[in-house]
Amino acid sequence: MHPARSLGVLVLVSGFSLSACISTTAPIVEPATPSAVTPSIVPSASTGALATPVAVESVAPTTAPSANPSDPTPEPSEDLGSAGPRCGTGRAGLFAHNDEVPRTLRFGGATIEFTNVSVSMRNGTYDTSDSVPGGIGLTPDEIAVVVDSGDRIVLRAVGVVLTSSAARVVPWRQVKFDGLATLRGDPIDLSWRLRDDGSASIAAPTDAGDYAFEVSPSWTGTCIAGGGLAYGRIKVR
Repeated sequence: MHPARSLGVLVLVSGFSLSACISTTAPIVEPATPSAVTPSIVPSASTGALATPVAVESVAPTTAPSANPSDPTPEPSEDLGSAGPRCGTGRAGLFAHNDEVPRTLRFGGATIEFTNVSVSMRNGTYDTSDSVPGGIGLTPDEIAVVVDSGDRIVLRAVGVVLTSSAARVVPWRQVKFDGLATLRGDPIDLSWRLRDDGSASIAAPTDAGDYAFEVSPSWTGTCIAGGGLAYGRIKVR
């Protein structure tokens, strides 16, 4: 989801602290009723006889309805599209196929919460976006994915194909929990690549340690596509 419509304007808040139509018709002014025609009878000045009556035509003023500048201009109603056939169009099509939107990701052996920040119809008829806080879904007792230095961790979403997946980490000790998690310090970017099966492969940090990670994958389904953020924890042996 063609004009873009926002369930909000796409403002991606990084987890890193560096980071009708009422048509008011103008009153119609009825033309004034013509005055009754009263023949003027004028006495003759010379004979005292009555002159031939002369009918004086009374011209009624023509008053046209005036345009009221305060009247609202009617606007066309929004086209919501259709749910079908096939993928449909517009907002109706997006809602009809909302079950394609992934809510979780598999990162290695862990299931992590996935927050979508943008979703759109693949046929270009509708898109929507929102802003989300960084660190959403990360908890102080987050279960870590344990790997060896240099291992590659598979990231996947059920029912959709990942089309990109940037990833980065910070040491776990630099995460501050105050309601939501804040990942402080300089993030370390991790290398990633797409796999033929629609998943992504992300390289673990080379140095042993405990890390918080952020991934921001984009994905595509049968009728809609989108992108978002997910957070988790890695322990490198």
